[in-house]
Amino acid sequence: MDEIERAVFLFFNHREAVIPGVTPSDFVKVIEAALRKVEYVRHGISLGEANSIFTVVESFQRIAEDGVRLLLLPYCAKGAECDLRHTKECVQCGECTVGDAYRIGEESGMVVESIVSFEDLKATLERHKAQGVRAFVGACCEPFYVKHRQDFEEIGLPGILIDIDNETCYDLGKEREAYLGRFESKTELKVDLLRKMLRLVRRPVAV
Repeated sequence: MDEIERAVFLFFNHREAVIPGVTPSDFVKVIEAALRKVEYVRHGISLGEANSIFTVVESFQRIAEDGVRLLLLPYCAKGAECDLRHTKECVQCGECTVGDAYRIGEESGMVVESIVSFEDLKATLERHKAQGVRAFVGACCEPFYVKHRQDFEEIGLPGILIDIDNETCYDLGKEREAYLGRFESKTELKVDLLRKMLRLVRRPVAV
């Protein structure tokens, strides 16, 4: 990665290039992030699938080495008419992908929780971090990740996030409702990719 940084800074210095609001370091970060996607291929994850994976605080490799025992799932992937949509529970009724993800998580020895609002997400991450949890796997849309990446970094709990399908609150202009836990449309989790990821990062239960 040092070679990339040197090449980028050399280009900017040689060309005396100036892009308003963008620094050479920004270019370095983007290139390094793209190259890290290649790491997933040797683990059986395609480059297409890798584009749906985001990490916070630590790299995928570091998180996988430490192991993960916590899975966090968004309420917006529960059925719109589900009585438990705005709660942290799930009875795995088979009517949505959250139930599928709960089952996969529990079979992988994970602690699984639904997240019902942004404030609940922050409180949940802080609680688990205080309890000694090393890292988490979660699901969210890419716009949410982009907007709140700094919040994740400030909390400091390493995590792997998997993008979700269907129209999101950002697509529909319902970001405020989602922040408060009141978004009413239904999204879909990438269950197959989640299954692959948990196989790679799950930490065995001590016996």
